[in-house]
Amino acid sequence: MSEIDDRLSSLKARKGEIPNFTGISAPYERPEDAEIHLDGTQRVDDLVDIIFSRIEE
Repeated sequence: MSEIDDRLSSLKARKGEIPNFTGISAPYERPEDAEIHLDGTQRVDDLVDIIFSRIEE
């Protein structure tokens, strides 16, 4: 999805046109057993490397 699509979806959800939209009409539910754990204090490049290495496994 593009940034414009994301914004349009958010606007539609706020208007009630998209039900159960995470973060707007439905709460974010943290996964019980996430496959990847990222530390937000790391550099973006390092986080991307972690994600790609996990995908390649």
